[in-house]
Amino acid sequence: MNIETGKVIKIEGDSVLVESEPTSFCVSCGARDSCSMSGNSKKRCIWVRNSVGASAGDVVTFGIAEQSMVVLSLLLYLTPVIFMITGALVSSRYCMFIDDSDLAAALGGTAGLVLAFALIRIVGPMLSKRKSFSPVLLSIENTGHMENH
Repeated sequence: MNIETGKVIKIEGDSVLVESEPTSFCVSCGARDSCSMSGNSKKRCIWVRNSVGASAGDVVTFGIAEQSMVVLSLLLYLTPVIFMITGALVSSRYCMFIDDSDLAAALGGTAGLVLAFALIRIVGPMLSKRKSFSPVLLSIENTGHMENH
């Protein structure tokens, strides 16, 4: 399990919003420089079910299963590549409307990418609702108090 530490900044229902510095989750990620959840000065915020009774200001430990990280990485990185290559190959070979096979391949590859990103936009939220893909609050490291604004 990949484990992180962060500070509870908000409580809403049975969930807490945890703010943490990008650390081990982001170190090995190839998209860490362009990701909205990482970067040198950016903090990440993630909603986690409050299974340990944390309060605003508490420093907590949370984690996500490694298997989930692998599946999500494959979805995000491998799916667009497969769709792009498949679109390029199919359209260059079977496109009857364009005489230039290179142009057909470029258009098919672009269409494959668009389809892949649409699929990711549809499947991503469905996966995030599954318990196995959700982060888990493990413990409270330090208690603290935070004023609500």
